[in-house]
Amino acid sequence: RTRPHLIGDRLDYSFCQYPPAALDALVEGCCRMTVDITAKGRAGKMTGECTHDVFLTPSRACLAPQKFLPALKGNKPINASGDMVVFFKLDSQPTLLDRVFDFFKRRSAAESQTEPEICRKRPDDLISGLPSSAG
Repeated sequence: RTRPHLIGDRLDYSFCQYPPAALDALVEGCCRMTVDITAKGRAGKMTGECTHDVFLTPSRACLAPQKFLPALKGNKPINASGDMVVFFKLDSQPTLLDRVFDFFKRRSAAESQTEPEICRKRPDDLISGLPSSAG
């Protein structure tokens, strides 16, 4: 394993909260976060680029308690960094977080929205799989 990886290949959204200001404004979006992962598999320093600034602090709070498999060098855990996307998506009841961690769900053609570039899956993201369903 030359790079860190999120354990279970899925984000534990029990640590994540939809920002009240975004919820009140019915704003959806995402943050592409670069996370330093320690040799012990914990998140360290984080930087991010978000569709809306209101999502940066909640993304950090969401990622901080996650568990990662650290990168290895010669079978020894090492510090490394990686990218991942945290999504904030409203469902039909705007008080609930739709727990999608990869691509935005597409609605009917009339309702669909273009996915921002920063939200698109990239080959080196810490989460490699696509969601099988919303959580």
